[in-house]
Amino acid sequence: MAFTNWIVLAVLQALAEVLPIGAWAHFSWLNLWIGLPVGGPMTGDTPGLAMGVRLGLLLGTAAYFWRDIGEMIEGLVRFAKGKSHPGMRLVSQLIVAALPSIGVAVALDRFGGTDWQSPALTAWCMIVIGFLMLFFDSACMTVKRIEHAGYLDAFLLGCMQAAAFVPGVGRIAASIAMARLLGYERPDAARFAFLIWMPVLVGSCAWHAPALLMIKPFPTLQMILGFVPAFLATLTLIAILMTWLRRRSFAPFAIYRMLIGLNLLIVVYDLI
Repeated sequence: MAFTNWIVLAVLQALAEVLPIGAWAHFSWLNLWIGLPVGGPMTGDTPGLAMGVRLGLLLGTAAYFWRDIGEMIEGLVRFAKGKSHPGMRLVSQLIVAALPSIGVAVALDRFGGTDWQSPALTAWCMIVIGFLMLFFDSACMTVKRIEHAGYLDAFLLGCMQAAAFVPGVGRIAASIAMARLLGYERPDAARFAFLIWMPVLVGSCAWHAPALLMIKPFPTLQMILGFVPAFLATLTLIAILMTWLRRRSFAPFAIYRMLIGLNLLIVVYDLI
């Protein structure tokens, strides 16, 4: 695969992961139209590229939310000294939110397969989650911020992240839909979704690291060509999304998801 193709795949992955539009569905859609690999750079014969993209997504998200990261680090330091701090509460909530995804990942590794990852299922999930995001965003109250979050809220958002193992659901979209249902303000719904996404990315990097380290020679170039564009795209896209949400809604993203899902259904079922 040409270097430019790796860069394009890394940017596309970041675009579809960060914006609540669903990465797997878009690569399934692009596979049907132009033959891009289903799953994008996260699958196939480029493990170095996949790891680079994961690290780019993780560090790009951490770079934007550096204040939250700093508060959590301070909370851990205070906790180690036997003192309380709000940052430690956020750390605990992220751990709780990560548990469902860890459980599902382990279960799929031991018992699961990929036969159910069909384009039709992906399309229906795109439509359903898009509709729920649109409905909850317009119909639910907007009264809560992350500072008001409880452990039950964190667990429920974590469950929605775990549901994203089903192709087409989308981690950020599903988490945002749940956060809006729980009454979080739009910027805080997105912020909470991204924060609980980070432990999942850390776990994904750790999960795939042993196999990557076994590769000889080590795919350094692949990692760099995955990391740099993914990091820059993630940081830029989160900034754009958070600026958008200060004045506008999730409606365009929800409608776009439903349109892509409908288009995918038309292609899959050969309705034209």
